Amino acid sequence: MTNLFSKPPHFLYEKFVKRQREGVSFVVFFFFLITFLISRFWVYLSILGVVPESLTRNVRGVHIHHFAWGILLNSVIGYLILVLPRNYFHDWKLKLAAFFGIGLALTFDEFGMWLRLKDDYLLRHVYDAVIIITVLLFNIIYFGNL
Repeated sequence: MTNLFSKPPHFLYEKFVKRQREGVSFVVFFFFLITFLISRFWVYLSILGVVPESLTRNVRGVHIHHFAWGILLNSVIGYLILVLPRNYFHDWKLKLAAFFGIGLALTFDEFGMWLRLKDDYLLRHVYDAVIIITVLLFNIIYFGNL
């Protein structure tokens, strides 16, 4: 138990990434969770009025929801995966996985807006989608190379 608190990233890496050859699934999972938590925290701060409204307006007073940034980020990542040479891609694999996890979280953080087409951040669908994706990624990491 002391190992968990003394070196948490190392413990998680040894427990989950060691089962994977390159750790791509763990990197996607880790950055997905971190980005989702940060974006939810940001949303709650903006709803409570702690974050000024000017910080949530991006282009000429129009709020661009972060699922648009997630879709854009994952589109760029997908394109890079398709066009990068094999030897160059190998060096960038974990970095691209991190950005893919970030884009995935930004996209699914507003999943309820996809379904309802309402500007409501507190829809239950968001949490359901994130829980499902988290469980799927965790299963891929844990049972991936048995």
